[in-house]
Amino acid sequence: MTNVLTRVAEAIKADFMDVSSGGAKSEPIQKLNRYLRECEAETDKVGKLVDRQKLLKKEFTKELEEASSMAAKREEHVKIAEEAGETELAKTALRELTHYQGRKERLQLSLQETTDQLHRLEEMHATMKHKLKDMYIKRLEVMGRENVAQANQKAEQTFTDDSGLTEEELRFKKIENYLRQLETGEKAEEEQSIDQQIAQLQKRMKEETNDSQQQS
Repeated sequence: MTNVLTRVAEAIKADFMDVSSGGAKSEPIQKLNRYLRECEAETDKVGKLVDRQKLLKKEFTKELEEASSMAAKREEHVKIAEEAGETELAKTALRELTHYQGRKERLQLSLQETTDQLHRLEEMHATMKHKLKDMYIKRLEVMGRENVAQANQKAEQTFTDDSGLTEEELRFKKIENYLRQLETGEKAEEEQSIDQQIAQLQKRMKEETNDSQQQS
């Protein structure tokens, strides 16, 4: 399970490098989704192990309580039989007491071991859930970077190539060009065309006037 998390962490690191170096768009997201599904499955497995371990602890606790109760009861029976002079009954109760005490000690060890295992599983499960949450956040970060990259690419196409643009995009580009012209002091193409036509008209009128004066 730890190996899976390590592999996913390395893969996420590689995906970020792909995004920053202009890798194929959406590929990092696809990889992340696949890794997240794998980690979700592993985390669910550990969660189920935690639940099973809790059930084991509960059963061991129940058996320990029963063994402890029977050991205490047989200990009391030994005393009663000895006080009554019932030697054989006292021996039988003592054998039972020894048996329950041995079971009690074994169950105490098993319960302690099960409890320790449960703590380790719970810590592992908590760590995996935190890492899984971090991966969800990283997926959002990758998606954000990818959105920005796509937006930049779209903007670059909008301002460098008119082919394939919608009417709204063309209008946006025209407004952008006009604003840039205002900033740089350039004249719009329409204004330049009018100025050129007026200048040519004035030049032609002046030439016609000069010709008329020369003829007269």
